[in-house]
Amino acid sequence: TGACIVGRDMTVVVVEGGPKTLRRYEHLMMRRIKWHEDQDGDGDDEDDPPCKLAWTGVVTEKAFSGKFRCVEADPRRLLREKGVEHYMDVL
Repeated sequence: TGACIVGRDMTVVVVEGGPKTLRRYEHLMMRRIKWHEDQDGDGDDEDDPPCKLAWTGVVTEKAFSGKFRCVEADPRRLLREKGVEHYMDVL
């Protein structure tokens, strides 16, 4: 479960699940997706990667229920509604 929150300045992806699922999702986001590839297919070697892992850990209960969804909203406001506004503090 989780959400992809598309904001005006940034996009925040929150993923909740078991250890195996999270390892696979992290591998997808950090290694498999070629974030810097341009139209010609040449890789761009930038120092600042656009995808960063901000936090990983164990929580007592899930903040998001149902399927993973993408929404356009203010990330801080949506996370505040879910009771996990502190996720934004580590970014």
